[in-house]
Amino acid sequence: MDHRDDFRIGKGAGSGNTLTISDRGKVTSKFVAIGDGGTATATVTGTGSTWSIESHMQIGRNSAGTLTIADGGTVSTASSSIGASAAGNGTINVTGAGATWTNTNDIDIGQYGTGTLTIADGGKVSAGGTVTIAKETGSTGTLNIGAAAGAAAVAAGTLDAGTIAFGAGSGAIVFNHTDTDYVFGADVTAGAGASTLNHQSGSTALTGSVAVNGDTTADGGTLKLTGGASLSNASGYVGKASGTTAAIEVSGTDSHWTNSGDLHVGGDGTGTLTVSEGGAVTSAAASLGNGGAGVGTASITDAGSTWTNEFLIVGRSGTGALRIADGGKITTDDNGFVGMQVGSKGAVTITGTSSTWTTGGFLDVGAAGNGTLAISAGGAVNTDFGFIGHYGTGTGAVVVTGAHSRFTSTSGLEIGSLGTGVLTIADGGTVDVGGGSGTVTLTLTDGATATINIGPPPATRPWRPAP
Repeated sequence: MDHRDDFRIGKGAGSGNTLTISDRGKVTSKFVAIGDGGTATATVTGTGSTWSIESHMQIGRNSAGTLTIADGGTVSTASSSIGASAAGNGTINVTGAGATWTNTNDIDIGQYGTGTLTIADGGKVSAGGTVTIAKETGSTGTLNIGAAAGAAAVAAGTLDAGTIAFGAGSGAIVFNHTDTDYVFGADVTAGAGASTLNHQSGSTALTGSVAVNGDTTADGGTLKLTGGASLSNASGYVGKASGTTAAIEVSGTDSHWTNSGDLHVGGDGTGTLTVSEGGAVTSAAASLGNGGAGVGTASITDAGSTWTNEFLIVGRSGTGALRIADGGKITTDDNGFVGMQVGSKGAVTITGTSSTWTTGGFLDVGAAGNGTLAISAGGAVNTDFGFIGHYGTGTGAVVVTGAHSRFTSTSGLEIGSLGTGVLTIADGGTVDVGGGSGTVTLTLTDGATATINIGPPPATRPWRPAP
């Protein structure tokens, strides 16, 4: 069918306005509007079924409109907008092997209204220009790779676009797929509006530069930054919601995750952060095991791998574990806690030459919870002041073992301030308080317990008969 004039489906109020192109059907149009006052749908399905649109396509021009390209169907357009007016609500689904949408110029997902583009099950979308999500003030735009947020994950589709840009509205990119090695290589720029990145399922590798001015939330699957990729956002969450399990991995020189706000790994779910092979992470306050049910784990390994934060809590209300190894480094501008609140559990392991955790303020191991710190094989901790077993419910244990392993506390060290504290120094390990002129304080109040073991911990010492 050759329809070179305007082609509008759902012109005026009403519903039940549909167009189906199938069985190798072919339609050529100039301008197309789907949902122009009335609810409308169009479907292009099956190998050889095509719709060629020479000019502009609007899905959800003044009402609800949906275009589905499925199972080998193809659509070609010059330029397109989804949710073209404030009253428009447009949806495009590109799904199934061979399903293809080729757009020569720009695509707006949520121009003035609400727009959603979902690419799934091997579907492909290409844009010669910029893909803008939530272009104008008041608009809402969502790009789904796989399924929509909260839906059951499906296989991913692919988007080939030189640049993706968030606009002045409210925009989101959602990864909710079943692929184990999906690569998302497009650059993404943040706009003036609110933009977020949400990862719910699958394994996704970002290889370009991605920026949002809202939060990045991983509540499922694994999000990777590799090969010099960068991700910047406000706050970051890994395993935020109860019952979720998620991971974020930052690997390779110049791969960088920048959080201008806080970073919480294991909010009320289970989260893992891995930084390796020269990757870098920055954040304001940070926690591992933030909520009572949260379980957060972080591993900073290899020379050049860094995590710079303002404040770090390993086990805030939940359970946190931190490992620094093989030359990895953490720099905390202010204070560090291991086992912060009542009922929390925190464990830190620092091992290997040049593996360090440096805090500009104090380091509190077993503040009101249970905290352990193990330094071995040349690892090091540098802090202004140290507490081991700080408050009445706090239990802290620090073990420094092996040649060149060092715990340095510039101003002082309190062991068992109000709680229970144990410091063990063995096998050539060193504890340096004030360069040798500082003060180590034991058992400040009644009921507190402080112990210093010089040599192996009691459980590992060889048995000797009493004299």
